[in-house]
Amino acid sequence: MEPLLKLSHLTVEFSTEEGVVHAVNDVSFSLEAGEALGVVGESGCGKSVTAMSIPRLVPSPPGRTVSGRIEFLGRDLVTLSPGELRKLRGAEIGVVFQEPMTALSPLHTIEEQLREAIRLHRGMKAKEEEERMLSWLERVGIGEPRRCLKSYPFQLSGGMRQRVMIAQAMILEPRLLIADEPTTALDVTIQAQVLEVLRQVTECPEHPRALLLITHDLGVIWEMCTRVVVMYGSRIVEEAPVRELFARPAHPYTCGLLESSPSLQKDPACLKSIPGNVPSLLTLPAGCPFAPRCSQTTPECRQSLPPWRSLESPQHKVACFHPQG
Repeated sequence: MEPLLKLSHLTVEFSTEEGVVHAVNDVSFSLEAGEALGVVGESGCGKSVTAMSIPRLVPSPPGRTVSGRIEFLGRDLVTLSPGELRKLRGAEIGVVFQEPMTALSPLHTIEEQLREAIRLHRGMKAKEEEERMLSWLERVGIGEPRRCLKSYPFQLSGGMRQRVMIAQAMILEPRLLIADEPTTALDVTIQAQVLEVLRQVTECPEHPRALLLITHDLGVIWEMCTRVVVMYGSRIVEEAPVRELFARPAHPYTCGLLESSPSLQKDPACLKSIPGNVPSLLTLPAGCPFAPRCSQTTPECRQSLPPWRSLESPQHKVACFHPQG
C-alpha cells in the first residue's frame, strides 16, 4: 500500500545577499494515513521549510526546490501547476501555521475567513456553510461559536486564535494536516488544550487522517506522535518509532536533545547542554553537520557525510558513523 505522503531526496535553497542558504538537504520520509509523524530539532534546522515545501508554500523567489519529489496521493506536487495546487490546499492538505495573528486576516471576521475556504472548494448553500462553521468551532472547543464567527482575530485570545486556525485547516476535512509549531507562545494549560484538540480532530477511525507535527519540544512529540524524525543542519539524522527513539537514541545529537529537554527531565539538575553553536546554513561543514559539536567526532566524520544505517529495528535508522548504544 502506497503511503499518503512520500518525500524523496528533497532539497530546498534560498538565495540571499550573503549567499545560498541550504535550508533542506536530501530529506526523505513517508507518512501513512492515520499516522502522526513528528519532526523535531533546534530552530533553524529546516523543519518549517520542509513542512511548508509540501503544500508548496515556500515563497519563490527567494526559495526554490532544487531537487526531489513530494508525492501526495500518488501525485508529485513539485510538478503541479499553481491551479492544481490551489485545489489541493485546504481540500486535501490543511495547515496550522505557527503564528495565527499573521496567518489570519486582521481585516476580516472569522466567519468571512472560514466561509471563503468552504466556497473555494465546496458548493454549499449558505445554511450548510453556517452549520459546518459552527460545528467545527464547537469541535475545537470554542464555547460561543456564533459570537466567535462575528469576531475579528485581535478580539480573541492566543489560544482561541489557534483553535480557529485548527478549525480553518480542518473545515474541509483534508487527508493531511500539517501543524507548524502550533503551541508556540501559549501557556502550558492552553498548550495542552490545543494539543488535545489536534488529537481529537485527527484521530478519526472512519476517516483516518495523517498528522505532520513540527516542533522543537520533545515532550509534545512523546505525547502526540507515533514516529519521529530528528533534523539537524538541514538534514535528517535519525528516524524511529517514538518509544524506541526515547528509550534507545542512537545519534549523539538526539541524545543531547533528550538530555537538554526540560519537559523530559524532572530534575533540573540533570539537564545538560549541547556544546557549541548551530551551524550556519550558508556554510555547512563538509562532513557530518553535527561533527563540530560532537564528542565522538573522528576524522571520518569531518570528511564525509555518514551513510544511513538501520539498527536492530528496521524502522530505526540513523545517519552516523558511530551510533550510540
